[in-house]
Amino acid sequence: METHVPTTDRDRLHSAVGERRWHAVIETLEVLWPHAVHESPAELLEVLELVPESVLDERPRWIRARDVLRSRATAELTPARGPRTVTARIADLRRAGRAHEALALDDARRALLSEVGVDTEGERAELHYQWARVLEDVGATDRALAEYEAAAGSAGTRRMRSLAGGAAALLAALQGERARAERCLHEYCDSTEPLGGAASAGLARALLRVDALDREGARTLLDAMEAESVGHRWALHLFVRALADREHQGPPHRPLRAEALHGTMPSAPSPSELDTVRIARYLLHTSSGRRDLAHAALGPSTGTEGVLGHLVVALRALDLVRIGRPAEARLVLAPLRGRRLAPRAELLMLVVSPDRSADESERIEALAAEHGLYRILTLLPDGERRRTGSRLAGLRTAVPVPCLEPAVTVVRAPLTSREREVAEHAALGESTADIAAALFVSANTVKTQLRSVFRKLGVSSRDELFAALARAPREVPADAWTVGVAVPRRSATAAR
Repeated sequence: METHVPTTDRDRLHSAVGERRWHAVIETLEVLWPHAVHESPAELLEVLELVPESVLDERPRWIRARDVLRSRATAELTPARGPRTVTARIADLRRAGRAHEALALDDARRALLSEVGVDTEGERAELHYQWARVLEDVGATDRALAEYEAAAGSAGTRRMRSLAGGAAALLAALQGERARAERCLHEYCDSTEPLGGAASAGLARALLRVDALDREGARTLLDAMEAESVGHRWALHLFVRALADREHQGPPHRPLRAEALHGTMPSAPSPSELDTVRIARYLLHTSSGRRDLAHAALGPSTGTEGVLGHLVVALRALDLVRIGRPAEARLVLAPLRGRRLAPRAELLMLVVSPDRSADESERIEALAAEHGLYRILTLLPDGERRRTGSRLAGLRTAVPVPCLEPAVTVVRAPLTSREREVAEHAALGESTADIAAALFVSANTVKTQLRSVFRKLGVSSRDELFAALARAPREVPADAWTVGVAVPRRSATAAR
C-alpha cells in the first residue's frame, strides 16, 4: 500500500507495536495521524485495535479516532472475533454509562479466560481489568477488587501491574482492608507510572493515612497530585480529599479545591461515582456546619449495594441518631444487619447504631485494631470513645483517638415534644409546608414553634439547629436543669 508517511515514523510505529510499548505507539500516532488518516486508514485501525483498552481509557481522543475509523471500515476490514473484541465491547458499554448491560457478557468473558493463555499479548490481564472497571461502576467493589488483583497478577507489563495494582490497593483501602491494600501497594505499584496507577496508589496511601488519623500526611499526599492526573478517579479523589479536610481548621482553600473537582463529573457518571459524590458532599457540608445540606446530599436512596451504598445508609442513620430519632435509625440500619459487610461499612454501622450489645462493642474494637480504622471511632460518644481508646491502648495499638465532636457541656432549656418534632423535621432540611403537612398543623403553627425552638436552643438559623439538637435531651423531667444551674419552674400564671 502506497503512502506518503515517512518510512522512519512507520518503522518506529511497528517497532513500538511489536514491543508493546503502547505509550510510544500513541506518541508516534500523533505524528502520523494527519497523513495516515487519509492515505492508510486501514493500517491505523489495525494498530489502534491492538492498543489495550486501559491505555485508551486515559486518552479518550484516540477512542473517538478508532470509532471514526471503524465506521469507515469495510466489512473485510472489521477485526476478527476474539478476546480483543469482547474486551472492547465491555469497555465501550462501560464508557457509554451502560455498565449494567456489560454484565450480560460475563459468560463470554469466562469462556475466553478459560482459553486465553497467561501471556497472550496481555489479553488476559486486559480482560480482567476491564471487567473490574465494570464491576466497580455498578458498585460491586469486593468483586472488582478481586478482578484488579487478577489483572495485576497476570500482567506481562509494568504498566498493567501498576494500573491494576493501584486500583486494587485503592479499593482495598476503601473497603477498610488495610493489610490487603498495603500488600497491593508493595507488590504491584510503581510510583513512576504516569497514568491511573500512580493516581490510584496515591489515593490509597492518603486514605490509609486518614484512617490512622494522620490527616496532615494525607493532605500532603493529595496536594502533590495534579488534578489532571486523577483521570477517572475524580470521584474517589473528591471523597478522600473531603475526609482529609474534615474538621480542618486552616485556610478554606483545600475543601473548595476539592469541590471544584466536581466540575469534571462526566455526563453519565456511574452509580458508584454518584454514591461517592453523595458521601463527599456530606463530609464537606458537615465540615462547614451545614448539617441540613449534608443530610440532603445523601439523597433518599442509593444506587449501589457495595461498600459505598452501605456507607450512605449508615450516614443517614448517624444523622437520625444525632437529632434524637433512634427508632428511625434502627429501621434505616436494619437491612445491613446480618449481612457480610466490608470492614469500613461494618464498623461505621456498629459505631452509629443507637444501641450496642457487649459483643458489638468488642467487635468495634476488633475491627479498629485489625484494620487500623481509627478515624471512624471518633464518631463514638465521648465516654465510649475514651473507654474504647483505653482498651485499644491496652492492646498496644499506638494510635491516638482524638475528639471529633465537642463534648456536651451545656444543655439548654428543653423542648416540648411537639417543638422537638418540628425541630427534627427542620434540621433535616424540610420546608415549612412539608413539616406542616407531615404533622397535620398549619404553616403558621410551624413557624411559631420554630421561633420558640431557636430561642430555647440559642440558635439563629437551621444551619445551627442540627448540632444543637444533638446536645439537647429528648425527654427531661418537669424541673429542667442546665449544667450546675437550676431552671426555675414557671408559675401557673406565667404558663398561661
